[in-house]
Amino acid sequence: MPLQIIAKILKKGPKTASLQIKLLKNKSVVYKKEGKYYINKKVYLPIYNFVNEYRLYLKSNYKIYWKLDDEVLFESYENEPKMGTATGYIAFGRWGVKYGALRYFLYSPKKEITKEEAFIHALHKLNDPRDLAISITFYLKNKMDISKLEFLSIYYGVNKKYHALLDLINDGKLSSLLPKITKKELLETLELYDVHYKLRWSDVKQE
Repeated sequence: MPLQIIAKILKKGPKTASLQIKLLKNKSVVYKKEGKYYINKKVYLPIYNFVNEYRLYLKSNYKIYWKLDDEVLFESYENEPKMGTATGYIAFGRWGVKYGALRYFLYSPKKEITKEEAFIHALHKLNDPRDLAISITFYLKNKMDISKLEFLSIYYGVNKKYHALLDLINDGKLSSLLPKITKKELLETLELYDVHYKLRWSDVKQE
């Protein structure tokens, strides 16, 4: 995670955040690699697992996928959710890619969701070839701010999945982070939503 995002999460200035990270590095809690900071899971795995599971625990009427302070991404099992704003796949129809969902996927507190946010939020729910094809279709159909997508993918913890999706679009490389899909399946979905994009590779290359 880059320093500027860590500073935003901590609600501190970059200098203050840098000093706090330096203290954690001295205790081997975090380490830096290619300009990003990571939790040292090898040393602090029990603590990491406890914090992560506590943050994303399952409640009776909804499942939390991501949480930071008062911000939450969650799936609701209610027929008419009383909190949150629809996001992810269920919101894609606002930008020309209507896609049904069995349950509401929501962001709380309520706010106006941008197409960049809806796209990145959806990556938390990307589980099968259909989801993958719809995600790529949405990406290619809508002009989005690339810098915002990069920031949001880091902020919401799906940066690796986001870049795996870009690698598939650009080079046909299918990461183990993504479900298996063929070029034919992807082209059929693009055609269905009237997206004209020439894939520059012969077929998917499984990594």
